[in-house]
Amino acid sequence: MTYQEQLAFARAFGLLTEQLILDGVIHRTGTTSKPRSRNGWYLGFEQPPFLMVGDWQTGQQDIFKGNGSVTSESIEQQRQITTQITQLRRKRQSAATEQANRIYSGAMDVISHPYLIDKRISQVNGLRSHSGLLLVPLYDLSVGNDALVNIQQIAANGQKRFIAGGRVQGTCFPIGLSGFNGAGEVYIAEGVATAVTVSQLTLRPTLAAMNANNLTHVAQLAKQLWPQVEIVIAADDDYLTELDKGINPGQEKALQAARMVGGKVSTPPFTAAQREAGLTDWNDYQNSQEGAA
Repeated sequence: MTYQEQLAFARAFGLLTEQLILDGVIHRTGTTSKPRSRNGWYLGFEQPPFLMVGDWQTGQQDIFKGNGSVTSESIEQQRQITTQITQLRRKRQSAATEQANRIYSGAMDVISHPYLIDKRISQVNGLRSHSGLLLVPLYDLSVGNDALVNIQQIAANGQKRFIAGGRVQGTCFPIGLSGFNGAGEVYIAEGVATAVTVSQLTLRPTLAAMNANNLTHVAQLAKQLWPQVEIVIAADDDYLTELDKGINPGQEKALQAARMVGGKVSTPPFTAAQREAGLTDWNDYQNSQEGAA
């Protein structure tokens, strides 16, 4: 396990760092998905060689094992560090939940907001506004429909951010659950605008998972809560990302989520020109249809 191998591993995970300080202390960095957020972190030692990396926003973490030998000392070190990271993550999540509830409880029901206008979405129950920001509450449905654990804050220009350190994995913004009997179809989409559009088009309960990586977690939770439902993933089509990087996260993560729960995937039937123009989701598709009418 060389230093360069560790640095390459950290960068491949998504950390934006020019160097690694291997002193047994947690160091925060930006990530490729959120360069300014400093949601990324790593902790490492020179001897015995050890490196753990993670992302506070997604909850993902990984350990670089390299091809070195595993000793009882390194195993115990790994156990202690994992415990330390888990405790710190829970502490940050708890503080973020308190902050999210404080902000949300002091906010007003939203009547209009530039983001909603841009997405051609009318008023939605549960959305609020505070200091010019649109607030999207994120709930842990495994605890209850009112278990708010984080909020997504959307600025007028569409920039989005969560409460720092708050939990996102396994949370969602539910739409249309009032009176739901646990039967039929439940749709899951990435962003809130897409989820609202899908719910309006299908008249079915829809869960906004916030990002592609969270689709599987929300789908599994939905299946646990409502075993009889059919899960439909309203997928994004990240065509331009596919052209640039060779991957289509919206499609790949949607298929992965659907396979995990025996569900289906529904993708907008874009034309080639629409895909090349950057249209990606069901909100884009619906607005393009209305614009052409």
